[in-house]
Amino acid sequence: MQIDHDPKTIEHIPNEKRPPKWIWKAGFAAVAVLWILQARRGFDWEQIMLAFGTGVLFVSWVADRFGLDVPESWRRKPPRR
Repeated sequence: MQIDHDPKTIEHIPNEKRPPKWIWKAGFAAVAVLWILQARRGFDWEQIMLAFGTGVLFVSWVADRFGLDVPESWRRKPPRR
């Protein structure tokens, strides 16, 4: 079900609880420390999994920050008649 709404208005949920911003900062700081520690070694499965985890953290942050809203330019255009 798709809800059409005016893009200039902001939807508001009165009791919405957003996670505190320090959680994201702590997550990125922890990932940065892990990358620094892993940079001393050669490539192995731990680094590959760290890269995957970094991607998941980044995508989660983007989804939370921007509300999973896909930019208009990425959406499919309806077929012309």
